[in-house]
Amino acid sequence: MVQDFSRGGMFIAVYQGEDLPPVGAIIRVEFAIPDQGAVFLVGMTAEVRWVYEGDRPTEPGRGAGLAITGFDRARGREVYEEYVNGLVEGE
Repeated sequence: MVQDFSRGGMFIAVYQGEDLPPVGAIIRVEFAIPDQGAVFLVGMTAEVRWVYEGDRPTEPGRGAGLAITGFDRARGREVYEEYVNGLVEGE
């Protein structure tokens, strides 16, 4: 689950029982963002910069911090940036 968006990256929550990606890995991420009354599927690649496993495997908040390294399409970058700017500015 993708959460905690920023202009340059995001946090992905990793469910209990699933493996955390290793630091330095390049992973592919896709998710839907509302766009002008429709939904746009944004695809990108990102580098895992850090992971958090918690003190216990069942602890909430397991996941990884990602830095975006590229988007599949220019429109995907635009939609993502508009969405994140709205979140940051509180719209």
